[in-house]
Amino acid sequence: MADLNAFATAFTTEYYEKFTKNRAALKDIHAENAYFTFEGAEHHGRQAIGEKLESLQFGDMQYKVSTVDAQLSNAQLNTVIVSVTGMFLLGGESNPLNFNQVFQLAPVVGADGSTSFCVFNSIFRLNLG
Repeated sequence: MADLNAFATAFTTEYYEKFTKNRAALKDIHAENAYFTFEGAEHHGRQAIGEKLESLQFGDMQYKVSTVDAQLSNAQLNTVIVSVTGMFLLGGESNPLNFNQVFQLAPVVGADGSTSFCVFNSIFRLNLG
């Protein structure tokens, strides 16, 4: 992959746009056997992850990504680790919530031979205090 940071930034933009506007769409970018830890609670599998994401009662929200860092995590498998820090501003609130999220992205080869990436692991934490 030529430019990991550009790739990670594009992925992050897409992810948080969906997170703020259409969380149900995030289910489809997770691998079938993906893992998602949200505030210490682990969810395994695309279906369970989708249910958790859709259950979040954040309402209207805005986001701002502060940092995005990426590294190739396994050259043979072409997996990528992405670390994100930023903040969410929930509708009706004046104080943003800081967060940190780490993703492991894995390549998926489509029927036409094209390669895309899916989320295989994700850990999300609010930084409260």
